[in-house]
Amino acid sequence: MTRPHRPIIRGSGHGKEMREIFSTLFKNRFSSMRIASAGKWAFYYVLIGLIAGPEISRLMHMEVKEAMTSPAETIPSAMGLDEIQRVFTQRKLRTFPLVNEKEELCGVLSLADVDRALKRKQSGKSAGEIGTQKPVSVSEKENLFSALSKITSGDYAILPVVGAGDLGRLVGVIGRRDIMSTLGKAVERRGQA
Repeated sequence: MTRPHRPIIRGSGHGKEMREIFSTLFKNRFSSMRIASAGKWAFYYVLIGLIAGPEISRLMHMEVKEAMTSPAETIPSAMGLDEIQRVFTQRKLRTFPLVNEKEELCGVLSLADVDRALKRKQSGKSAGEIGTQKPVSVSEKENLFSALSKITSGDYAILPVVGAGDLGRLVGVIGRRDIMSTLGKAVERRGQA
């Protein structure tokens, strides 16, 4: 079995080029990529979709709350499948955190879960019954590197973000795009300084 060709990206490692690198990584689902640089940013190894060195250090010093989307769009765990279909059509998202009547995180519902329930003709089921219970989540105080590691290891679209002092309290969601956008802005600001 031959390994897929991994491109070499050339550039200085600033702003627009960084976004191109991240885009190429995630679009092609590469776990590593050689990067040749003519500037002071000599990057040669990419770890879980990020450039090793300064960028990983930045991610380890930035908290999830700096990049998360808040408030999160949620679905009540008691919602029925017919209403769930309408929500997915109207909101154009592919994954939602599930909350109970106390607004506490109790699961995650993806479009794949809904499709599976429809194929099995489970129209009487609720979101809580067809979704993932006990989802992987991150605390708002965790660093972005930890969040990205969890997202990548499970290939999750998003992770629910819970309060630092109350792990049941949903405070937002975070995905790869949120992390890459925050990191890209930080790199851009540093390049302008």
